[in-house]
Amino acid sequence: MAGDGVIGDNSVDTSRRVFLTTATVATGAIGVGFACAVIHRDALERARAFGAPTELDISKLDPGQMVIVFWRKQPIFVVRRTPAMLATLAGHDDRLKDPTSENPTNRPMRRTCSGRAIRSIWC
Repeated sequence: MAGDGVIGDNSVDTSRRVFLTTATVATGAIGVGFACAVIHRDALERARAFGAPTELDISKLDPGQMVIVFWRKQPIFVVRRTPAMLATLAGHDDRLKDPTSENPTNRPMRRTCSGRAIRSIWC
């Protein structure tokens, strides 16, 4: 029976089994790491596309200049109005639904002036 290739229980070499188990676990860990990196990158791109904050330095805008920035894949038009442009806003009150911004459903929060601006110097 010794010639049929069967090894007894006392002489089992476990070093190959330990090596294969370690190599399999290491390969799996590397694969999980790459998968997490790809998923994280895709999640960041989706977050930017669907609502992540968009920043714009409006101090560099010249009076009368318009800049288009994208937020949630939609164009947002930002205009730095001149005093002449602001003066023409008051002439169209009869065409506005809520010219004095009294109805909170028709205006953004804290925007109570006719120019719908945060700062009162822009109204």
